[in-house]
Amino acid sequence: MVLLQVENLTFNYPNEPEPVLKDLSFTVNSGEFVLLTGPTGCGKSTLLRHLKPVIQPIGDKTGSIYVDNKPIDRYPKKEMAQAVGFVFQDPDNQIVMDHVEQELVFGLENIGLNRSEIKKRLAELVHYFGIGAWMDDPIDELTGGQKQLLNIASVLLLNPKIILLDEPTSQLDPISTKGFFDLLHHLNQELGITIILVEHRLEHVYDLCDRMMFMNHGQIVYNDTPKEVLYHLWESKDENVKDMKHWLPNIAELYLTFDPQPERDLIPLNVNEGRAWLKSLHIHEKEVRKDQEVGIKDTILQAKNISFKYHRKGKKIIEHLDLSIYQEDFLAIVGSNGSGKSTLLKVLSGILKPQEGSIYYKHQKLKKTDRRVLGYCPQNPKYYFLQDTLKKEMNDLVQRYEIPSAKEKIDEWLHHFSLHMVQDRHIYDLSGGEIQKAVLACLLLTDPDIILIDEPTKGLDPFVKERFAECLSEINKKGKAIVLVTHDIEFASKYAKRSGMMFRGEMSEVEKATDFFKQNHFYTTAINRITRQRGIPHVLNLEEAKLKWHVQKPY
Repeated sequence: MVLLQVENLTFNYPNEPEPVLKDLSFTVNSGEFVLLTGPTGCGKSTLLRHLKPVIQPIGDKTGSIYVDNKPIDRYPKKEMAQAVGFVFQDPDNQIVMDHVEQELVFGLENIGLNRSEIKKRLAELVHYFGIGAWMDDPIDELTGGQKQLLNIASVLLLNPKIILLDEPTSQLDPISTKGFFDLLHHLNQELGITIILVEHRLEHVYDLCDRMMFMNHGQIVYNDTPKEVLYHLWESKDENVKDMKHWLPNIAELYLTFDPQPERDLIPLNVNEGRAWLKSLHIHEKEVRKDQEVGIKDTILQAKNISFKYHRKGKKIIEHLDLSIYQEDFLAIVGSNGSGKSTLLKVLSGILKPQEGSIYYKHQKLKKTDRRVLGYCPQNPKYYFLQDTLKKEMNDLVQRYEIPSAKEKIDEWLHHFSLHMVQDRHIYDLSGGEIQKAVLACLLLTDPDIILIDEPTKGLDPFVKERFAECLSEINKKGKAIVLVTHDIEFASKYAKRSGMMFRGEMSEVEKATDFFKQNHFYTTAINRITRQRGIPHVLNLEEAKLKWHVQKPY
């Protein structure tokens, strides 16, 4: 049964020459799990916001949207609030109360339910989610994963027919991300809730969804089962989907690269399917010339015995931590939500001052932040901007830091991140990926010696992520040190030189990135999981497999 119907939907933001959505028409059946993906800025988030009237963007719209055969603009607000739930990318954007129980009942109180009905719904949901232990907790003490769980629980209390989710795992660690997707799968399979998910972290999603809609340039290019769409992306010569192989999950791309006769129905989408496929191959290790080990360069940034806490009587977030960053270093710091990664980055940048220990830049104690020395990109990119458009922000930076050849440098980074078309748009009208790219363009404009980036790939599509990685590698080769905090294990394992894990305010031993990720069982790549202890050359990613594997398929 059709639950959602979109007919000829076209939308223009004010003063934009091209529509963001172009004559879109599609249906979603009751109980479906639909993945909506595509390049950053293709219109995914704009489309999703059109399905929830209270957050529809301002602009010129034509076309119709129906839920249960009724136009959504004819639904009373109270009825629509219950019919369609929405979970935002940033969990803090959705939370309005101070404590967990207050947040859970807020929506129910606003639709006018009586206390007995609220209590009944709350009791059932709390037991279902297993969140009774933190019902009285302040929300600011929850981890990112707990906040996102709270958000979806608050939505479910309203008994929605459809749940819309806009990159809900972008700020979650790998373990929390897996748990969140498992929860969505359970809600869809066991409760029959219709789910439409916009997501860039796709490794765990393809195996869960019934259908995949792939957007590009404001249009739906493919609308089919995940395996069918992935096969088309791999084989297509269409200019409209050029470079879209980046959307393939790593295990699927490994299969399509190495299987002599790949079949679309056999594309593996999870670890078990990947291991089953590997059993059908004979894989021998090539002779590979080992790269010469790069020697340790001079120390450029150093943390000595630092400890930090936010409140005088609070617990220490960082405790007696030592860390050295070297010239041309590329360090990836991983760890769970709440382990102190983001706080460490702020302390290294000089934004926060440790209560114990000191930070040294080129053996001199760091006293204040200078963007020409130390560039810092925050986890929430909106907090970076002082101006309301990217163009104004970049011009402001040029004036404040007296940047030479300013126009050429601005054009260079706008072009590099494909931001020319949105430089005059209000920052809050940009998609999550566009905002992230805008911050990175501003950050690189000042040409700092050390780049500290908190979750740099959040909101970036696979193609832009690849371009951004190439950019970081170029900068790194020129002697710049890069330190990033990330939940993107695939990205860190592929590009970082060194890696370490934060745990209880301390840093585990920092080691060579390939060794670090190969030894891990949870914080590691999907390809590492399917090749470890399988009697074949153990590899971390597709690039390493291309170097080491010689594959034959028995007949």
